Amino acid sequence: DPVENSSLVPWITIVAAAHLILIQKNKGGVLPSAFFMSIISFILVLYSTFLTRSGVLGDSSVHAFVDLGLSGQLLIYLLFFVLYSFGLFAIRYKSIPKPKKEETINSREFWVFIGSMVLMLASLQITISTSMPVFNKLFGPEGLIPVYDANKTIANPLEHYNQWQVPFAIVITLLIAIGQFLTYKKTHINQFVKRIAASCILAGAFTVVFALALKMSNALYISLLFTSWFAILANIDYWLRIGKKIPGISGSSIAHIGFGLIVLGTLISNANKQIISQNRAFIHEDFPSNENLLIELNDTVQMGPYWVTYNGERQGEGHQSHYNFYDLAFYTENANKQLELAFTLNPSIQKNERMGNVPEPSTQHFLNRDIYTHVTYADLRTEEEKEGNWEDEFRFELNQGDSQVVYQDLLFKLDSVVADYRRNEDGNIDFIALGAMISIKGLADTVVHATPIYLVRGEKASTIDAVLEEFGLKIQIGGIDPESNKPILRVWRQKPEEKPFILIQAIIFPMINLLWLGSVLMAIGSIIAVWQRIRPVRKARA
Repeated sequence: DPVENSSLVPWITIVAAAHLILIQKNKGGVLPSAFFMSIISFILVLYSTFLTRSGVLGDSSVHAFVDLGLSGQLLIYLLFFVLYSFGLFAIRYKSIPKPKKEETINSREFWVFIGSMVLMLASLQITISTSMPVFNKLFGPEGLIPVYDANKTIANPLEHYNQWQVPFAIVITLLIAIGQFLTYKKTHINQFVKRIAASCILAGAFTVVFALALKMSNALYISLLFTSWFAILANIDYWLRIGKKIPGISGSSIAHIGFGLIVLGTLISNANKQIISQNRAFIHEDFPSNENLLIELNDTVQMGPYWVTYNGERQGEGHQSHYNFYDLAFYTENANKQLELAFTLNPSIQKNERMGNVPEPSTQHFLNRDIYTHVTYADLRTEEEKEGNWEDEFRFELNQGDSQVVYQDLLFKLDSVVADYRRNEDGNIDFIALGAMISIKGLADTVVHATPIYLVRGEKASTIDAVLEEFGLKIQIGGIDPESNKPILRVWRQKPEEKPFILIQAIIFPMINLLWLGSVLMAIGSIIAVWQRIRPVRKARA
């Protein structure tokens, strides 16, 4: 999602800035780059705010606000800090300390710098792709400076981002694997190779086993699988053999292990995800049957290894009153081929007239997988809106005493036309009412009567329709034909009551707990790393 992308990018550049600051603190020589990355991180936070709040992503993101009238102020705010911060950077650039000589290619600081630049390039690609709606506003057919005839869009966003970001991820995880074993200033190659050899060989073995087990054939994915395992195993090895002996570096090793697990979990769960919500019949072009399953109320259908029952819709309460929840019960077959309740899920739709309705997922967690569900379609009309649906309009004219066959099985006869009027206090006609006395005969010679009314008050006309519940009909006088002076009658049939249903999408993400474990480890490692750098300063001050 564009808004989620724009929120992610500043975090990536902040990570790059933090590593450059670390190099500057330990060995120096990268202060201009550290300043630049820090500035660009803040600018990207402001740009993310602009994208979210200006309304420019209103048509391409479910999380973006519509134009709240702040786009001008946000743009001025953004441009001010761009010019101000980079202006100061340019003015002070000559006075910023710079390295006296270039770092050698076999030094840790060189490859940390390369890693930071790779992160910046990854951020740049995400930003450019996310900013397509902005480019369309500026250079599209209706833009300020029209350059191209049709708006630029990304046909397949998932494939687009993967083909760019997977190579970046391969480089980053590889650098995370080898970075800890590099030394500042100069690394002895033979010693370096000996240190990483065991982790590299073990990562290769894990890659072969997992690639075969998961039936991976994509070369990029297999490469990322290797570098992810390499990053995890190399940092575990570094932490066990070296990190425990040297104060202040265990936090970074744990954080790097966590990041490797995040990438590994993301790769395995997404590259091998299984969509189990597949409908046997065509649904709609916007809802592919190989990804969406139609479930009627109180019906039980098969969904992958489960049987699912849609038990109904309910309105949220309290602070969740703007949510519609859809109760799903998942069953499995026991040894006797009987269904047993396995778990329940409650995906929902958040209703928002201002920003649009947003589906909220519901997930069942297992040790080796997650089952993720969300509603892709539901009828969100109120009960009043659902009632009185009419279709198959039949329009005709009748003289008094004439008959007309309607819907092949009903005979309409205009018995008479009555008119009435009322004058106001000034003696002028206040309104005129015209009623049509109609007899309707059905197939069983059943006759019912109806009197639709046509009202004229001033220059405005309105109708009082006649509804015949026994025939499921609505009759209306649509006016008087000016040429024939015959009443124009309009008849509708009531739509057959449809059984409530929803469209659901359910996906099994295997081994996604690796991702959650990695997230926890990265957070813990980051906290430890910060504390390990703060503690010496606190002791010195004490």
